[in-house]
Amino acid sequence: MVKRKKQSRPANQPHTAKLAPLRFKRSQLWLGAAGLAVVLLALAGWLIFQAVAGPRARALREAAPVVSRFSQDLQASIGQIQIALEQLHLAQQDENLQLLKDHLHRFLNVLEGQGKSDFDPQAGNPGDGTGILNYLEEMLALLSDARFQRATAALGPKLVAKHKQLANAVETARADSLGAQLHVKGALKAKTLQSAQENIKKAIGWLSSAINDDPASNDPNLQALRFAQARLSELKRAMR
Repeated sequence: MVKRKKQSRPANQPHTAKLAPLRFKRSQLWLGAAGLAVVLLALAGWLIFQAVAGPRARALREAAPVVSRFSQDLQASIGQIQIALEQLHLAQQDENLQLLKDHLHRFLNVLEGQGKSDFDPQAGNPGDGTGILNYLEEMLALLSDARFQRATAALGPKLVAKHKQLANAVETARADSLGAQLHVKGALKAKTLQSAQENIKKAIGWLSSAINDDPASNDPNLQALRFAQARLSELKRAMR
């Protein structure tokens, strides 16, 4: 039996069989490192996003019920003012002083709401019973709510300015409503039809200003509930 001689590998010839697995492991390490870097970058981006957007989203979420209630009160107050104006116009057209005053009592019922000193259940109440002034006061309280203020602050200086404009508009509407109330009480004390109607005319002017303001005006005294509607729409769009 002939024995074959074991052939030895030349010293300068690479051992490819042993190097191949090593090269494969190195490529695996590079791929793993690259993948880890991508994951770390994504995680860092997510953390940055959460740090910036997280508080903002939370502030908007917390303010949502406050803004919703404000919007409901705003719509209701405008509707109640329109009903109150109808009573004033009816009183203005009436030539019987006593019947005229009946309309004025209904006006006060709509303006002040149930439970107030001027509320007269015998006169009837065409309103919803809450009272225009109560709606406006609640709206001012909602605008002062910390949740509402945090949300507008999170949206930037422009939205903070709109929030302030909203507060000014509601305060203007409240002042106009109180002005109308003053003249209606004057009409109720009037001894003559002419005196009563003069006061009613002034009351109509005051209450009309509470909603029929000039939305394009920069004068806070001319910015009331219609202006507030426009600013609220802008705020709500920004909060989406």
